[in-house]
Amino acid sequence: MRTINIANQKGGVGKTTTVINLAWGLALWEKRVLVVDFDPQGNTTTGLGISKRGLYNNVYTVLSGRVPIREAIMSVTNNEYLSCLPANEDLSAFPLEAAGEKDRLFILDGALKAVRAEYDFIIIDSPPSLNLITLNAMTASSDILIPVQSEFYALEGLSQLLRTKERIEEAIAKKINILGFLITMYDSRTTMARQVEEELKKHFAGKVLRTIIPRNVRIAEAPGFGESVLTYDPSSRGAFAYKELVKELLERI
Repeated sequence: MRTINIANQKGGVGKTTTVINLAWGLALWEKRVLVVDFDPQGNTTTGLGISKRGLYNNVYTVLSGRVPIREAIMSVTNNEYLSCLPANEDLSAFPLEAAGEKDRLFILDGALKAVRAEYDFIIIDSPPSLNLITLNAMTASSDILIPVQSEFYALEGLSQLLRTKERIEEAIAKKINILGFLITMYDSRTTMARQVEEELKKHFAGKVLRTIIPRNVRIAEAPGFGESVLTYDPSSRGAFAYKELVKELLERI
C-alpha cells in the first residue's frame, strides 16, 4: 500500500490534473484508489464529478472529529475502484484550529489509518503553499511525486520543498521517498521547455520521470466535465501520456 502526495509549492504546475488522471489510471488497472482532496479550493473534488456545494461530510469534518472517515468517503461515478475523500472551503479553518494540538502534524495520518488497508493507493492533493495542511499531507505519505511545469520559473521553490521534506523526515523519524519529478505542460517546439528538462535532469539525476505530460487541450477540458482525460478522450496525446505515467510509476514502485 502506498500513499503518494502530489506536491509542489508553486501553483499552476498541473498538480490537481495529475492527481485526477493518475488516480483514474491506477483504477483502470484495477487498483483500489482513494483520492484525498486536501486543498480548500476543492478542485480535485469537482474534477472527479463531485459537487462541493453543501458538502458537510468532507475531509475537514473528518479531521475535526465530527464525521467518521468512512461516512465521508464517496464513490466516483462509473469507477468501482476509485473513491474520494472530498474537500471544500471548510478546510481553510484547519491550520488555525489545529495549530495548538500536540500531534498537529499527524492528524491526517491518524484519520487515514482506519482505511489504509482497504486501498492499494492513496493519492493526496495539497495546496501550493507551505502550511499545516501541506505538512500533514507529507507526514501521511510514503512517497512524493513532484509535477514541474516546463516554463521559466519551473525550478523556483523546488529547493524549499525538498528542505521542508527533510525537516519533516527529521520530525517524524521516517523517510519519504521522492517517486520522481514529472514534467508537465511540455511544448517540444519551445527552447525553454527543452532547457527545463535538461536542468531537471542535471540537478536531479535518476529522479526525473521519462514520461512527459504534453500541453494538450483535452487535458484542460476534461475537468469541466467532471472527468479525467483518460475517459474524456482516451485517444488523445494527454490520455496516452498519463497511461504511460501509470505504467512507469507501477514499475518504480
